[in-house]
Amino acid sequence: MIMVLHGSMKMVPTDFCGLLLPVLAVAFLFGSTAANEAMLCNGVKTIHSSPNGHSTGYITSPNHPKPYPAENMQCTFRFEPKVGEQVQLTFSYFNLRESSKVPATQNCDLSDSIKIFIGTTRSNTEHGNQVGEYCGRTHPEIVMAVSRPLTVIFTVRAKDNPTIGAVYMFKAKYTFTKDYGFKTHAHQNHSAGCHFTFDGRRELAPGTQSGNGHFDSPNFGGLYPFATNCLYTFRAYGNQTIRLNFDKFKVEGHHDCRRTEDDFLYIKDGEMSKTDWQNFAVSAEEDPVKRETSTTLFCGLRNPPPFAAQQKVVNVIFKSGQWRTNTGFRGTYHFQGHPGVYWTRSSTTKSTTWSAGLTLLALFMLSIAQTFSSRS
Repeated sequence: MIMVLHGSMKMVPTDFCGLLLPVLAVAFLFGSTAANEAMLCNGVKTIHSSPNGHSTGYITSPNHPKPYPAENMQCTFRFEPKVGEQVQLTFSYFNLRESSKVPATQNCDLSDSIKIFIGTTRSNTEHGNQVGEYCGRTHPEIVMAVSRPLTVIFTVRAKDNPTIGAVYMFKAKYTFTKDYGFKTHAHQNHSAGCHFTFDGRRELAPGTQSGNGHFDSPNFGGLYPFATNCLYTFRAYGNQTIRLNFDKFKVEGHHDCRRTEDDFLYIKDGEMSKTDWQNFAVSAEEDPVKRETSTTLFCGLRNPPPFAAQQKVVNVIFKSGQWRTNTGFRGTYHFQGHPGVYWTRSSTTKSTTWSAGLTLLALFMLSIAQTFSSRS
């Protein structure tokens, strides 16, 4: 008996007798012909994160880094992040064979293609909601799935119209993470998921009374994920003020952003109330804020206007639904003024030192010294 690897990459025991059949079976598994490469690709490969919750790897077309074979086949890669985990997919090379009958610039019906799906609780297919189909040299956007499967289906159809010297293949990097693709030093509240706090005491540039930075929609630089709620909290201290501006803004939605399928962003000047926190946990489709005409929602392609906070705390809430996606937003924040009395901790290689904004201890010791001086 010999074990044959086939289909979904499971080991299937098969009985063989004589001399010829086992040799042919081994050739099927380890041969380098185009037919064998195509056969080995068919099936589903499921990819999970490592036990510590963060892992990176690559998926490629068959025979990579050589061109993939021109044989009918379909390869499926299914990424399954844990609850509270995200998976991000970035294509570094993409060039698929096109049909001479219907060019890839028109549609992908007859050309080789890749489809990307993200599973949601209201999936429109067995794989989830389709993010897009890509063929020719149309490079897929960076995509992300949050606590939901991400599926990539590579289909080979075209056998004609080869371009001499062209290298038909693809390569993509996947990353399992929990930071929603943010490149920021803001504090993340993991218990709330996509909640990041910007502290005015720690944002000041050395020797100044101002601090600036940016905050982004999740997976900025690519497409923001489906069904995601994000909260950005800005806290000022002392005589600090907070100003926000939006430099880029492409959020799916129409007019007043109150349709069920609309994604949206809004700004709350002040602390989150108990009701606000309850609403934050609700999906974009069911959020009561869509029924409150007193709250201004932002979506579409127009940047929200500059915002000057009246309170010491500002909260920006962003929600995406389960239907569409876009490139999202990039905002900038500006803290201005002195944060007042506070303590910061800084570590060196050999010791830990403590410093103060206005050193209360020094003032206290000075007061004691003056008291003893007056008595003498």
